[in-house]
Amino acid sequence: MVHELHKAGYQRIRFISGMAPSGVHWRCSITHAGNIAADGLRLREAGDPALVASYSTGAGDRYFDWPAARRASSA
Repeated sequence: MVHELHKAGYQRIRFISGMAPSGVHWRCSITHAGNIAADGLRLREAGDPALVASYSTGAGDRYFDWPAARRASSA
């Protein structure tokens, strides 16, 4: 997804991933380059949905909590 956004001209989009503290679920966040800490490993503002699209595999098919994402297809 981020690769496709970069190809479309959105080169300042960034992706961060990791595991939930339980180790059971995978998490990812998509944000703009200015919202990434200097170490490149953390978000500066993690809780603002206007700045960060976040997903955890624990959410199932509720991708980024976007209502239309449940019906979306990659095809």
